[in-house]
Amino acid sequence: MSPPVRPPVARRGSCSVKQPHDISTDLMAEDQEAISTPASINTPETEDPEPVRPLADEKAPKEGEKGSGSDVKWYASIDNPGHNADLRARVRAGLNDEERRYLWPRLCGACKRSRKNTGIYQRLLKKKLKEEDRESIKKDLPRMVPHDEGKVFNEKGPEQERLYNLLRAYCIFNGKIGYGQGMGVLAGLILRYVPNEELAFWMFERLMNDPMYKCAGLYDKCVTKLRSSYTVHDWLFAKHDEELFSRFEEQEISASAYTSCWYQTRFYKLDPELGKRVLDIFLLEGEKSHIVFRVALTLLSEYRQGMMSHPEGPLNYIQDHIRCKAPKKVSLDVNSLISRSLEMQLPLSNTKELQDLNNIDRKAQKILKQEKRMKMRETWSLGCGGGSPRSLFSPLSADGTPRSTGWCGNGGR
Repeated sequence: MSPPVRPPVARRGSCSVKQPHDISTDLMAEDQEAISTPASINTPETEDPEPVRPLADEKAPKEGEKGSGSDVKWYASIDNPGHNADLRARVRAGLNDEERRYLWPRLCGACKRSRKNTGIYQRLLKKKLKEEDRESIKKDLPRMVPHDEGKVFNEKGPEQERLYNLLRAYCIFNGKIGYGQGMGVLAGLILRYVPNEELAFWMFERLMNDPMYKCAGLYDKCVTKLRSSYTVHDWLFAKHDEELFSRFEEQEISASAYTSCWYQTRFYKLDPELGKRVLDIFLLEGEKSHIVFRVALTLLSEYRQGMMSHPEGPLNYIQDHIRCKAPKKVSLDVNSLISRSLEMQLPLSNTKELQDLNNIDRKAQKILKQEKRMKMRETWSLGCGGGSPRSLFSPLSADGTPRSTGWCGNGGR
């Protein structure tokens, strides 16, 4: 038996850790034995997890079944999704729920990941969770998803237990990140349409850690990805609609004031159908599609007139109509919204400038390290607190220079 491989060490100041290529070697380091089935795990059980459904490699619908017929051809090409125009067109047009159950885990590589790491999920469930993460998850479970589709996870029962198991396993798997607010919404969306708990876990793991998606930075303690999303959003917003952006600037409204829920939950908390459609495209095309920014800009364009004419300013209009818990929430035409988002020509006149913005996570970590060295008073943390200095990491104004914001850590909460 070959010796276990030592997992990579995170760089100093980094908010995330790259996962080892072979996960089983990391988990078996403590007992020096191979992991194949739950029977070979000697770790004492500390909690009584819900039994996990056996993983079944689901097959594509046969001819005559729902989601089949003329669509069988693009199911067969799933092994090479990035180079198949038919699959790309179909995913962009929108999948039905049966197709999502089959395609979502394959689009992100979760099926291959699960087969390669048989038994790992069961072993993770037998490990003890940090009390801090346990309390945070238990506290958030009843309020994960506010709309009717998420009620099965908000109420005590088997579905909530499965969501808890998935989140608990990931917190143990990636202890450097642990649990972050908002994780449960994305995990719940996956479990809603990929009912196999183990397969849903590996799909969630891929979204968090795969370089194609890099969602972990939306929830880590530094929320570097979320903060960089604010910067990219404001830069694109200024190029897309200078007049409306100037109105936001006049009232010192930064992206953190209204987009954290959009970006952390992939719009699922705003509208379940929109969230599913965004995830369809995001799973296939990843960050390079810029689908979250496209949808955000389209939303702002759709309700531009209301924001411009609102007597109390655009932020009040957003809070009343197009935020996750808006009292006068508008009814979205999701098909039209997605079509317009995909047709949108992003203002990418300077490719190098956009690449700099996409790589801003590294800059954020450096700035956060500088902020940590500054001995601020205890009541101020990462830009919060009245009369205190602003965060060094702030969105860009229309001319490309940093502007001060009232950003508050972890998505403005």
